[in-house]
Amino acid sequence: MHNNNIYAQVLLPLPVKGCFTYLVPESLTGTAEEGKRVVVPFGSKKLYAGLIKKIVSSTRSGQNIKEIISVLDDKPLILPGHFRFWEWVSDYYLCTEGEVMNAAMPAALKLSSETTLKINPGTDLEKLSFNIQETTLLQELRKKSQLTVNEAIKVTGIKKIIPLLDNLIEKHAIIAREFVQETYKPKRTKFVKLASGYEKDEEKLKNYFDYAERRAPRQLEALITFLKLSGKHSGTAQPVAYEKLLSETS
Repeated sequence: MHNNNIYAQVLLPLPVKGCFTYLVPESLTGTAEEGKRVVVPFGSKKLYAGLIKKIVSSTRSGQNIKEIISVLDDKPLILPGHFRFWEWVSDYYLCTEGEVMNAAMPAALKLSSETTLKINPGTDLEKLSFNIQETTLLQELRKKSQLTVNEAIKVTGIKKIIPLLDNLIEKHAIIAREFVQETYKPKRTKFVKLASGYEKDEEKLKNYFDYAERRAPRQLEALITFLKLSGKHSGTAQPVAYEKLLSETS
């Protein structure tokens, strides 16, 4: 059990109400300040760059509180006025502060395990100096064009990798982008049209009428309905939506 603990209420860019409480380790008590970004564990394997909204001396969150991994900024990025504005926005638009944060901050400032990393094409990397881990990561990015943060952890062997990535972003060596899963799917509609052999050959179409009248009355009904819906009487038959044809003949 810890004595004289300091805790941080951290806002994460997630659609979850409120902040998450983390223990500030002794090594970070001098640098963990409100408005600064911190790297925190979330769940069993994920990492996020969150914002310290408030420093407190006590908590009701229980004993199993995870620690802040590192502080990313020398000075606060977000001021109290910003947080108050975000609160107002979340209340007005009926969303969480985490969603407001997610919309307000660039992807590079809210790194997470799923963030996609790419080499910055506008930077001449030959003019910059990198340590061994940074060089290893950049070499892998050249091979695969992009990596997630989780993949970067595997490549470098560094579990607390976000500070390293933050440093590469500051050097303009890499670009961080949010991964957005495409959820929109275009609606597809089936259409029915006359086969090419019947489109302009009236005699052939008439022969099929005779056949269907004797052998396939249901097909005849469907064909007559199709011709009515397609406007065949006024010229070339237009395609008809399958569901429309089905509803008219059922």
